[in-house]
Amino acid sequence: MISLSRELGEVYAQKLGDPVRAIAAYQRLVEHAPDDVRALKELDALLAEQDRSEELAGVLEARVPLAASEREKATLLLRLAALLEERLDRPEDAIERLEAVVGIDATNETALGSLERLYQGSKQWEELARAYSLHLEATEDPDVQLGLYRELAEVQLERLDDPNLAIETLESAKKIDPTDVAVLDGLATLFEAVESWQQAKDTLDRLVLLA
Repeated sequence: MISLSRELGEVYAQKLGDPVRAIAAYQRLVEHAPDDVRALKELDALLAEQDRSEELAGVLEARVPLAASEREKATLLLRLAALLEERLDRPEDAIERLEAVVGIDATNETALGSLERLYQGSKQWEELARAYSLHLEATEDPDVQLGLYRELAEVQLERLDDPNLAIETLESAKKIDPTDVAVLDGLATLFEAVESWQQAKDTLDRLVLLA
C-alpha cells in the first residue's frame, strides 16, 4: 500500500502534472505511515504550491518532531508560525510556535521580531518586554539595540507603569550612544517624572550642548 501510494504520487506529480491526485496519493500514504519524512516533504511542497494552507499547516506540524536537527525544527516552526498568522488568522497559535523557536534558539531574531509584533498586537505587555530583552541579548547591531531600548523603555513606562525601570533601560541605551537625542530627551522627561531634579537638569544641559 505504502509503496503503491508513493509510486502513484510520483507519477501524478512528475509525469502527469496532476498535483491534486498526487496530494491524495501522498495523503493516503501518510495515513498508513505518519512518520514517512519523504512523503511529508512531497506533501509540503505540493500543498504549498496549491495554496492549501490548512492542510499545509497540518503537514508542517507533523514534520516538526521528525526534523533531523534543531535547526531544521526551528525553520519548520517559523514557516508554520507565518502560515498560522498570515493565512489562517491564528495569531495565538503562531505565538506558541514562535516561542518554541526561541526555546530552541534564544538568539533567533526572526522569531523575536515576529513575537514582538504579535505581543504588541495582542497587548501582552509583560511578554513584549521580555521579547525586547531577549532581542537585545541576541543582536550586536548598535542601531538595532538603540531602537529596542527605546521601545522597551516605552513599554515599561506606558504599559507597565514603571518609570524607574524605564530609566535603567534608557541609561543602558545612553552607554551605546551618549549623544542620542531621543534617549536623552526621554531620560530628561523621566527624571522629572520621578522628581530627580539634578539628573533632569544635567540631562537637559547635555541636550542644550547637542542642539
